[in-house]
Amino acid sequence: MENYRSSKNNYPKIGFCVIHHPLEVGADKSHQILEEAVKEFSNYNVDFIAFNEIVDSDEKASRAGNFFCDNKIDALLAIESTWSNDYHIVDILEYVDVPVVLWAIPSMENGSLCGFHQLGVVLYELGKKYKIFYGDINDKKIHSKILSYSKAASLKKYLRKQKIGLIGYRIPGMTEVTFDELELKRKFGPRVINFGINYIQEMVNKIDKNEAKKVWNSIKNSGVKIEVSDEDGMTSCKNYLALNSIAKENNIIGFAVECYPELMGQVCLAASLLAKDNIVVACEADVNSALAMIILNYLTGKSIHNTDLLNPDSNNSVVFSHCGSGDFSIAKAKKNIKICPVRLQNCGTCVVFLPKLGDITLVNIVGRKDTYRISTIEAYSQKTEMVFPGNPVSARFDISVEKFLEIIAKNAVGHHWMIGYGKVLDEIKYFSNMVGVRLIDFS
Repeated sequence: MENYRSSKNNYPKIGFCVIHHPLEVGADKSHQILEEAVKEFSNYNVDFIAFNEIVDSDEKASRAGNFFCDNKIDALLAIESTWSNDYHIVDILEYVDVPVVLWAIPSMENGSLCGFHQLGVVLYELGKKYKIFYGDINDKKIHSKILSYSKAASLKKYLRKQKIGLIGYRIPGMTEVTFDELELKRKFGPRVINFGINYIQEMVNKIDKNEAKKVWNSIKNSGVKIEVSDEDGMTSCKNYLALNSIAKENNIIGFAVECYPELMGQVCLAASLLAKDNIVVACEADVNSALAMIILNYLTGKSIHNTDLLNPDSNNSVVFSHCGSGDFSIAKAKKNIKICPVRLQNCGTCVVFLPKLGDITLVNIVGRKDTYRISTIEAYSQKTEMVFPGNPVSARFDISVEKFLEIIAKNAVGHHWMIGYGKVLDEIKYFSNMVGVRLIDFS
């Protein structure tokens, strides 16, 4: 067969090869295994890039390495149809240093499982990231694990080239959100670009009034309830246009804004609108939370709730919310969205609504050099009332609130929780291992 590549270019790029030793039992089935695997993964949302030769020599390993390098893969999937020399995969990784999935095929005599455990020792000692799975080619559970691992690898690669805009600095009295800029770059990848609040305000003042009016009128005509003045609405839209312009000019995919207390009500609606442009905004200049939002946005493909941990509302659920900056798309019902003044200051604009129901994943990131840690838990966004003037999410856990709070206290977990729709706990587990950051798993 020819080298195979699917056309799903927006999905993780999985490089695939089969390796064997021609002397071993099962070598005659290698091409069949290659073709079956290609067929199985053609049904998934991945860019599956298969090397058509069976790797059993230095020359073929070199060709495979060049092939995968040219195709810029995110992860390497290797099936050992028989026991094989453990240096072929090592040689391929010299051309493309990515996380590896080793898939062993069941058989008493082929030596596949034995060979990959042998290779695992080599990869471990070389500091390579890898996983070993064992099962048949059509095993859907293994497919699911491979897809999650590949998505995590894709995220790791994606983050290395991203930028986060920090507007101002952390707010007074919230030392917890201090971040380690160099360690964040080293571990996770994004570069932080700092902007003074005065620069943002100057940008806002330069925004054309007619452009802001177009945005504000589109919101007023969208069917949401308006409970603020046109002046406040226009100010928020100017902030949106200014931040959007800065993001485009600097290739920024997320902001952390020093909003409390001076800018309360000025960037909440802007954050909601930016989410439609796939740009996240974290409150209170929390760069680590902006990173968490980017991670969840990438893994789920949906807009993210930016929240504080507020208060339990049952023995296994907790309400999370912030002032109200959520994207309209994650509201339970658009007709009930309100644009109203922000709490405490009673000025400006914020976006108030009850959230969508469904499976969710919560993430918190805190720490610095040697202490960076990712906390994550899956839950269900259940029905609640407007118990807090924002976007209150009632997260129902599979553990008790008592246990949840106990783990938080034991591991020094922060108060800002980012919430994404969907279950991506496995991807976050794999990702934390790939980047060498401690994972705090509540499950």
